[in-house]
Amino acid sequence: MKIGPAEIGILASIGKTDEIRVYRKPSIGILSTGNELVNSREKDLQAGNGKIRDSNTHMISSILHSYGFSETKSYGIIKDTIEDIEEKFT
Repeated sequence: MKIGPAEIGILASIGKTDEIRVYRKPSIGILSTGNELVNSREKDLQAGNGKIRDSNTHMISSILHSYGFSETKSYGIIKDTIEDIEEKFT
């Protein structure tokens, strides 16, 4: 919840004028996984190659922004292998 003028007025009315505890909004990272995924900017998807554009990154980012999370970062697409997943997290 964002603290605005109304909330400040309420806090003052209950005697909380010295200090209140607040938290910064979290920064959220988005990571798509899948051997079938390609960047959403990919222009030439050949029929039958089993590849699809990554739409989840954009959808999840949009949902998070609609809930007030302004700090989202895409960490790209990784393949469905243990090695690629481990490499991304190290």
